[in-house]
Amino acid sequence: MKKSMIVMLVCLMTNILSSQTLVKLKLPNNCNAVPQAVDNVLADKSSNLELYPNPNSGNFTLIISFNDIIDKAIINIYDTKGKSVYFEIVFSDSNKLVKQLHIGGLLAGTYIFEVKNKQQVSTTKLVINK
Repeated sequence: MKKSMIVMLVCLMTNILSSQTLVKLKLPNNCNAVPQAVDNVLADKSSNLELYPNPNSGNFTLIISFNDIIDKAIINIYDTKGKSVYFEIVFSDSNKLVKQLHIGGLLAGTYIFEVKNKQQVSTTKLVINK
């Protein structure tokens, strides 16, 4: 009985291992890419963050609503490498913020737009076209 159990186990393991696919990427020798983790990419479901127009040329409107009074919030824009390319502190005595942003210095590309206060963080994708 032990022998048949071992044979069954070996067959089962062989089947499981053979059904997995391994993908290996080959990078050029001069590439120093390192895997990066991006946190908070999806918008916080308890806030409502809108950027329009999106895509834009660097001039857009931010509208965000949080569950509680915003008080002090931080606006950050990150490039695809995770480097902050824009930073601003804003204040509001309500739970909603409407702000015109004029950021003409950003190059064309995709950015992560983040607004956070002491209770919540909300992020979305921002596309700059020039």
